[in-house]
Amino acid sequence: MNRYRVITMLCFLFLVILIGCENIEVHTNDIEGKNTEETSVVNNRIFESLEEVLEERGYQVSKLEVKEGITPHTFLSVYPTYIEVNDETLAIYVYEEEKLAKDDSKIISNDGFRIGNSIVEWVDDPHFYQTGRIIVSYIGSNTEILYDLESILGKPITE
Repeated sequence: MNRYRVITMLCFLFLVILIGCENIEVHTNDIEGKNTEETSVVNNRIFESLEEVLEERGYQVSKLEVKEGITPHTFLSVYPTYIEVNDETLAIYVYEEEKLAKDDSKIISNDGFRIGNSIVEWVDDPHFYQTGRIIVSYIGSNTEILYDLESILGKPITE
């Protein structure tokens, strides 16, 4: 129950940030990370941009750290970074190139419950968005968050 609440809150926070930034698009195709140091800088810029948009909407935003003893897992070709937005969780997948993000987005089923060869049992409805070199996932059903995510990131790749 607590996990569901955290996910719901993060989704809500992200949505509120998106509502406040309707005219701000999060695109990173103009930034190319060629090596590990440059990629790290680019990734930090993406998170800072999302954090700024959300904070401008009055949300408490923080990057979630992987807890010690927990093995990271991903269904996509890159590991996500998680941000917490007023107790809601968003997963942000950052790719070296837009083509790689688009390729990964193609393995996500229309309903979001199958990624590649894996069937996933989410705690709520999955929503995935792909824009530029990023994929953002929100597992939740808050209509305000969903509206804002779509206004910022474009139509979801899941229905």
